Amino acid sequence: MKILDCTLRDGGYINNWRFNEKFISEYCNVLNITNIDYVEIGFINKTNNYKNKIVGECRNLSKEYINKYDKYNFKKVAMADFTDINYQLLEEKINIDLIRIAFHKKDLKEALETCKLIKKLGYNVSVNSMAITNYSINELEYLFEFINNHNLDMLYIADSFGSLTQNDIKRYFDLFDSKLNKECAIGFHLHNNMNNAYGNYEFLKNYVNDTTRKIIVDTTMFGMGRGAGNLQTELVLKDSINIENIYKIVEFIQEFIKPIYKVNENAWSYDLDYLLSGYLKMHPNYIVKMRDLNISMKNRFFLIKKLEEKKYDYKYFSIDTINTLIDQYKKLLL
Repeated sequence: MKILDCTLRDGGYINNWRFNEKFISEYCNVLNITNIDYVEIGFINKTNNYKNKIVGECRNLSKEYINKYDKYNFKKVAMADFTDINYQLLEEKINIDLIRIAFHKKDLKEALETCKLIKKLGYNVSVNSMAITNYSINELEYLFEFINNHNLDMLYIADSFGSLTQNDIKRYFDLFDSKLNKECAIGFHLHNNMNNAYGNYEFLKNYVNDTTRKIIVDTTMFGMGRGAGNLQTELVLKDSINIENIYKIVEFIQEFIKPIYKVNENAWSYDLDYLLSGYLKMHPNYIVKMRDLNISMKNRFFLIKKLEEKKYDYKYFSIDTINTLIDQYKKLLL
């Protein structure tokens, strides 16, 4: 089992990837001494803003910026949003060990063709199909067949709603393991909506102990990331490094991560809102919208019931849907 820390990429949603040089230097030094396997250094995207706000370098990687990481021992990883890929950069043959392509189910076939194209450019490619619980068995079979036919390197089980139990982890792993070529790694991206990311990791670690399959598990420092956050790097590494290196990780988190957590209005962690999102397998952006408008918990239940009554598929976020519903019941809600 290999660990992939994605603090600079996934954690960047909290502060618009505006990590300064000191943060990145200390972060890389700490992870370097732990012998962590992979570090995701950012996005290979074209767009240089996020929600019309300025972003840091990790959101739009350049060749020069990527090369700054060459001195470290870990393998370098970059993600590309399927709809915003910087192909020009990829064609420059950048020094990246793994390219992860993230996409929604509606873009499945087109996104897989993109994965095949990037593989042909000479990169190792990870297929990061978001919200795996949204896929039917037929759609999963299509995924497996395409990946096997084109020798793609990795397929992720992304628990986008933080709703997977240990039984779900076992079921998905067994299915993926039985269908994929043995050379294809299986990745896990676990969220903490129901506070079960670490428990799921511990179960997985023991369950796959005897497998020859390569397993990759995503983590972030202090769980930094949107909503309820992610599986915590410091928890995962605690049994594989010595006490001195544990101190170094904790010191880094205290000095560099905790200040972001304390001052940011989008602070991450387990919360009742995200518990609800995980329990219902509801896209967390619905919850974020309700929180932003200070809608009471009682009235959030009311809105969720209205979504169900109108048979909206709330596994997929629609800003128009929630805005229409809030406008319709504005006098009651606000």
